[in-house]
Amino acid sequence: MRNRGKASATLVIAVLLAMGLIIVLTSPMIFQTSFGGNGTHRIRFDELVAYLAQKQVTTADWGQNELSGKLKDGSLYSVSVPEKDTPGGAALIEKIEKSGASIMFHGPSPIELVLSVLSVLAFPLMVLAVIYILLIRPAQYRGAGAIRSIQLSGGEQIASFSGLSNFRTDMFTIPLGRCVSFEWSTSPEFVNGKRYEGTFHATLRSADNFDEPMLIAGVFGEGTGRTNFYRGGAFIVEVVADEPWSIKVFLV
Repeated sequence: MRNRGKASATLVIAVLLAMGLIIVLTSPMIFQTSFGGNGTHRIRFDELVAYLAQKQVTTADWGQNELSGKLKDGSLYSVSVPEKDTPGGAALIEKIEKSGASIMFHGPSPIELVLSVLSVLAFPLMVLAVIYILLIRPAQYRGAGAIRSIQLSGGEQIASFSGLSNFRTDMFTIPLGRCVSFEWSTSPEFVNGKRYEGTFHATLRSADNFDEPMLIAGVFGEGTGRTNFYRGGAFIVEVVADEPWSIKVFLV
């Protein structure tokens, strides 16, 4: 269970780091693209064409989809343009050359290269995270090694559950007007003689998910207790744990 927990935490952290890095790296680019930066005036493509026709452009530095440079009045400009290898790019290059402006071409910046790599990695990581949240994590609630013993007819004890990890019980029924009591216990796990204290968190949920979940227990390390509810209907118990635990359900 610890290995599964570490793997899922690593996946979530990787996705968050990738998304955070993309936001950090793209924020200055987005700001400059939208508003200009470093005294640069953001212009429209049709304005660029007009400046070229009036021979007002002195320099033109062409990136992948971005053109920047200086006008004859000394002001700086930037504008979004087609890639130079497209028909639109070829037509713009011809206009720049006819205007007498000096033109330079350069490849993607280091930030753009990093973003391209992150964009390739971020999507599959996000897909894996969604698969984990929607499919794998709910399945883990059935907890490998968990033991179920349900007795819905006769006797005051109507159910008992125990396990070593996450678990989601089958549905069981509590008669209307009765008090249901959950007797629970949990203890640290011993591996190769070493004591490992974990967590134990159990909630009672209505089978139709209509009501808010009710806390049965939430402890770290060793603990025992008894929790009572006056509830009736169909319910399930959800356990999130990484140490041995047991729950007995009684009608009182």
